[in-house]
Amino acid sequence: MRLRINFGALKKIKNKIKGEFGDHADASDLVDDIVRAAGQRCLSKTIKRTPVDTGQLRKNWEMHEPVKRGFNHTVDIENPVEYATCVEFGHRIRHRQTVGRYVPQIGKRLVRPYVEGKYIKPVYMAMKSVEEIKEELPDIAEERMIKKFLEIFP
Repeated sequence: MRLRINFGALKKIKNKIKGEFGDHADASDLVDDIVRAAGQRCLSKTIKRTPVDTGQLRKNWEMHEPVKRGFNHTVDIENPVEYATCVEFGHRIRHRQTVGRYVPQIGKRLVRPYVEGKYIKPVYMAMKSVEEIKEELPDIAEERMIKKFLEIFP
């Protein structure tokens, strides 16, 4: 069986893609779109995993625009709430406390100078979401590339 490939058709496709993405044909806009879509999915998953007490932690998640550094395209997802890292990675409850200090969360003054050592378990809401997105990234990229090529080749 013999197979023939028409390279002339590939040249037409290459020229059309080059015209769409510029002379460098680095497809930077397409990569940014893929990174933005992956970031949005990661943000959504992280918000859903974030535990709710007052709702402050959950509502403060934010995503920045994708940034290109060299060959790498990155997107930052952050939570500026002071205790976000404690919830994400877990922490120990402080052992030494000032007797007589008023604690508004419990509505009482402290009676003992310490609390038995307790460990607040980590939630890993962002870490788990990032790991899931790493697995989904090929599907996200394929979805975005098909959408872009359908725009170029109607």
